[in-house]
Amino acid sequence: MKGAEPQMKQLMNTLYITNDNVSAKVKRQAFEFQTGDENSIVHIPFHEIEKILVFGKADFDESMYSKCAELGIGLYFLTAGGKLRYRIAGRTKGNVLVRKRQYILSEHNEGVIIVSAMISGKIRNSINLIRRFVGNHPEIEDIKVQNALKKLDGINQKVILCGDIDELRGLEGSAGHIYYDIFDKLILVPDERMHFNGRNRRPPKDCCNALLSYVYTMLMVDCISAIESSGLDPYVGFMHADRSGKPSLALDMMEEMRPALADKFVLKLINLRQINAGMFEENEDGILLNKEGRNIVFKEWNKMKQEMGSIGNIEDTIPLGLIPFVQAQQLNRLMRGETTLYIPICRR
Repeated sequence: MKGAEPQMKQLMNTLYITNDNVSAKVKRQAFEFQTGDENSIVHIPFHEIEKILVFGKADFDESMYSKCAELGIGLYFLTAGGKLRYRIAGRTKGNVLVRKRQYILSEHNEGVIIVSAMISGKIRNSINLIRRFVGNHPEIEDIKVQNALKKLDGINQKVILCGDIDELRGLEGSAGHIYYDIFDKLILVPDERMHFNGRNRRPPKDCCNALLSYVYTMLMVDCISAIESSGLDPYVGFMHADRSGKPSLALDMMEEMRPALADKFVLKLINLRQINAGMFEENEDGILLNKEGRNIVFKEWNKMKQEMGSIGNIEDTIPLGLIPFVQAQQLNRLMRGETTLYIPICRR
């Protein structure tokens, strides 16, 4: 892969709307947003926005939908808890032959090469994340952590040699249990309310799981955008089962990025005390970030995406926010027959 290719994608801002009383319309060459009274009007030029994420309710003029579709600006509507409800998309991009190849691979075990690489990438990034924490905080290393690293490495060897997608799914699940079983050791703050006692969701039952789910949703949205920009179908995957409204390929692609981007980001927020237990609330949907917590997460997520980093499969460092686009273009080339391999990211 050529190192210069990812730089062709301009990393622009994602706009997050969390107030229910926001109205929006198109005015000249900009989006006009108004919160409450007439004195709270903001204009943002079209070219400065890549995606708009609406948490809760908003009053959008018809011109907003048509302009976003025309310009290819992703418009996503989510619940206050971060669950994707629906999105507005413009014209389908890409070569129909590329998508046909994607559909064929999704129906046959031929996609095992992609699934194996993605799962192996996820496990290797999980191992690297744990080892980095142990290197920086040797006091957290014990027999349990050492055994977890050995088991993860052993599972990864099986993944590399495996030629069956169903078996790969089982190996991925086993690796996930081992990884999450020692994840709490990577949380260094004394407040027990921020600690991790196993993965739970739908609804999340504690602060750490609520934060993980929220960040995973933002990563998924980034992956959907990247896949669509590459001309592929985000709803037809190779590992996750197809279901109406489920972005299976985005879920596939984000697996290798969970530990490398999302989990590392969540641990930073908690350990640097940028997010604390006072930034969560409980309702019928479980534990959720409150407005203050969401605003911090949005701000820091966008900041993280601008950071430069090495991902192992290209020579140059790139903004971390371009990782989904790099991987989506890799998938596109594989569908075109320009390569026979999918190389997962590897962050150390």
